[in-house]
Amino acid sequence: MGRKTTIGVVAGLALLATVALGAGAASGDTAIHVLAPIDSIKAELDFGPDGPTMGDHVIARGPLVDPNDTTKKVGRAYLDCLVVKNFAGGNGMYECSYLLTLEGGTLTLTGLDPPGASVSDFAVTGGTDAYRAARGDAVFTDSGGGTDMLITLVD
Repeated sequence: MGRKTTIGVVAGLALLATVALGAGAASGDTAIHVLAPIDSIKAELDFGPDGPTMGDHVIARGPLVDPNDTTKKVGRAYLDCLVVKNFAGGNGMYECSYLLTLEGGTLTLTGLDPPGASVSDFAVTGGTDAYRAARGDAVFTDSGGGTDMLITLVD
Protein backbone atom coordinates (compact mmCIF):
# COMPACT_ATOMS: atom_id res chain seq x y z
CA MET A 1 0.00 0.00 0.00
CA GLY A 2 1.24 3.47 -0.83
CA ARG A 3 0.17 6.95 0.13
CA LYS A 4 0.75 9.89 -2.13
CA THR A 5 0.20 13.48 -1.17
CA THR A 6 0.19 16.20 -3.78
CA ILE A 7 -0.70 19.84 -4.03
CA GLY A 8 -3.15 20.79 -6.73
CA VAL A 9 -6.54 19.58 -7.83
CA VAL A 10 -7.66 17.05 -10.37
CA ALA A 11 -10.04 18.77 -12.77
CA GLY A 12 -13.36 17.38 -11.83
CA LEU A 13 -12.41 17.42 -8.16
CA ALA A 14 -11.61 21.07 -7.98
CA LEU A 15 -13.40 22.71 -5.12
CA LEU A 16 -16.37 24.97 -4.85
CA ALA A 17 -16.62 28.58 -4.83
CA THR A 18 -18.45 31.75 -4.42
CA VAL A 19 -21.84 32.68 -3.19
CA ALA A 20 -24.07 34.94 -5.21
CA LEU A 21 -27.65 34.69 -4.02
CA GLY A 22 -30.34 35.47 -6.51
CA ALA A 23 -33.63 34.35 -7.96
CA GLY A 24 -33.82 30.75 -9.03
CA ALA A 25 -35.47 29.12 -12.01
CA ALA A 26 -38.81 28.57 -10.26
CA SER A 27 -40.82 30.74 -7.93
CA GLY A 28 -39.42 30.51 -4.40
CA ASP A 29 -36.17 28.82 -5.47
CA THR A 30 -32.83 30.31 -4.42
CA ALA A 31 -29.65 30.08 -6.49
CA ILE A 32 -26.17 30.04 -5.01
CA HIS A 33 -23.34 30.41 -7.51
CA VAL A 34 -19.87 29.48 -6.28
CA LEU A 35 -16.47 28.86 -7.85
CA ALA A 36 -13.79 26.61 -6.39
CA PRO A 37 -10.47 27.68 -7.87
CA ILE A 38 -7.81 25.12 -8.72
CA ASP A 39 -5.48 26.37 -5.95
CA SER A 40 -6.73 24.08 -3.20
CA ILE A 41 -4.77 21.70 -0.99
CA LYS A 42 -5.32 18.09 -1.96
CA ALA A 43 -4.19 14.69 -0.72
CA GLU A 44 -4.45 11.57 -2.82
CA LEU A 45 -4.65 8.36 -0.81
CA ASP A 46 -3.46 5.58 -3.12
CA PHE A 47 -4.09 2.22 -1.42
CA GLY A 48 -3.31 -0.15 -4.27
CA PRO A 49 -1.53 -0.15 -7.59
CA ASP A 50 -0.27 3.21 -8.85
CA GLY A 51 -3.03 5.42 -10.16
CA PRO A 52 -6.67 5.77 -9.14
CA THR A 53 -8.26 2.37 -8.42
CA MET A 54 -11.29 1.23 -6.42
CA GLY A 55 -11.14 2.42 -2.82
CA ASP A 56 -8.60 5.22 -3.33
CA HIS A 57 -9.55 8.62 -1.95
CA VAL A 58 -8.97 12.25 -2.84
CA ILE A 59 -9.53 14.73 -0.04
CA ALA A 60 -9.18 18.47 -0.41
CA ARG A 61 -10.02 21.87 0.99
CA GLY A 62 -9.86 25.32 -0.42
CA PRO A 63 -11.47 28.72 -0.73
CA LEU A 64 -14.79 29.49 -2.32
CA VAL A 65 -14.78 32.65 -4.37
CA ASP A 66 -17.27 34.80 -6.18
CA PRO A 67 -17.20 33.77 -9.87
CA ASN A 68 -17.64 37.44 -10.86
CA ASP A 69 -14.80 38.61 -8.60
CA THR A 70 -12.31 35.81 -7.91
CA THR A 71 -10.48 37.99 -5.37
CA LYS A 72 -13.56 37.92 -3.12
CA LYS A 73 -13.56 34.87 -0.82
CA VAL A 74 -17.07 33.83 0.21
CA GLY A 75 -16.45 30.60 2.09
CA ARG A 76 -14.52 27.32 2.16
CA ALA A 77 -15.06 23.94 0.57
CA TYR A 78 -14.08 20.55 1.94
CA LEU A 79 -14.36 17.38 -0.12
CA ASP A 80 -13.88 13.65 0.14
CA CYS A 81 -14.02 11.62 -3.06
CA LEU A 82 -13.89 7.84 -3.31
CA VAL A 83 -12.93 6.00 -6.53
CA VAL A 84 -15.98 3.85 -7.32
CA LYS A 85 -15.02 2.89 -10.89
CA ASN A 86 -11.43 2.15 -11.95
CA PHE A 87 -9.76 4.64 -14.26
CA ALA A 88 -8.47 2.08 -16.77
CA GLY A 89 -9.39 3.28 -20.24
CA GLY A 90 -10.03 6.81 -19.02
CA ASN A 91 -13.58 6.26 -17.79
CA GLY A 92 -13.20 6.24 -14.01
CA MET A 93 -15.66 7.72 -11.56
CA TYR A 94 -15.54 9.36 -8.13
CA GLU A 95 -18.33 9.50 -5.57
CA CYS A 96 -17.84 12.88 -3.89
CA SER A 97 -19.19 14.54 -0.76
CA TYR A 98 -18.74 18.27 -0.27
CA LEU A 99 -19.17 20.50 2.76
CA LEU A 100 -19.44 24.19 1.94
CA THR A 101 -19.07 26.77 4.68
CA LEU A 102 -20.86 29.94 3.67
CA GLU A 103 -22.03 33.07 5.41
CA GLY A 104 -25.14 31.95 7.25
CA GLY A 105 -24.32 28.25 7.58
CA THR A 106 -23.13 25.15 5.80
CA LEU A 107 -24.38 23.08 2.86
CA THR A 108 -23.66 19.44 2.10
CA LEU A 109 -23.72 17.98 -1.42
CA THR A 110 -23.04 14.56 -2.92
CA GLY A 111 -22.76 13.12 -6.41
CA LEU A 112 -20.80 11.19 -9.01
CA ASP A 113 -17.96 13.07 -10.70
CA PRO A 114 -15.86 11.83 -13.63
CA PRO A 115 -12.23 12.96 -13.89
CA GLY A 116 -11.27 15.88 -16.09
CA ALA A 117 -13.40 18.58 -17.66
CA SER A 118 -17.03 17.61 -17.20
CA VAL A 119 -20.51 18.64 -16.09
CA SER A 120 -22.05 16.66 -13.21
CA ASP A 121 -25.29 16.75 -11.24
CA PHE A 122 -25.09 16.75 -7.43
CA ALA A 123 -27.78 16.54 -4.75
CA VAL A 124 -28.09 19.00 -1.88
CA THR A 125 -28.27 16.64 1.10
CA GLY A 126 -28.62 19.11 3.97
CA GLY A 127 -27.29 22.11 5.79
CA THR A 128 -27.08 24.04 9.03
CA ASP A 129 -28.28 27.40 10.37
CA ALA A 130 -29.80 29.40 7.48
CA TYR A 131 -29.59 26.26 5.31
CA ARG A 132 -30.95 23.79 7.90
CA ALA A 133 -33.88 22.78 5.67
CA ALA A 134 -31.80 22.81 2.49
CA ARG A 135 -32.78 20.57 -0.38
CA GLY A 136 -32.27 20.87 -4.09
CA ASP A 137 -29.59 20.13 -6.64
CA ALA A 138 -26.41 21.53 -8.10
CA VAL A 139 -24.60 21.50 -11.42
CA PHE A 140 -20.81 21.23 -11.17
CA THR A 141 -18.83 22.34 -14.20
CA ASP A 142 -15.19 21.25 -13.93
CA SER A 143 -12.51 22.95 -16.00
CA GLY A 144 -8.79 23.65 -15.84
CA GLY A 145 -9.51 26.68 -13.64
CA GLY A 146 -11.57 24.91 -10.99
CA THR A 147 -15.16 23.89 -10.35
CA ASP A 148 -18.04 26.23 -11.04
CA MET A 149 -21.09 25.29 -8.97
CA LEU A 150 -24.63 26.45 -9.51
CA ILE A 151 -26.72 25.31 -6.56
CA THR A 152 -30.51 25.56 -6.64
CA LEU A 153 -32.29 25.35 -3.29
CA VAL A 154 -36.02 24.66 -3.45
CA ASP A 155 -38.77 25.48 -0.96
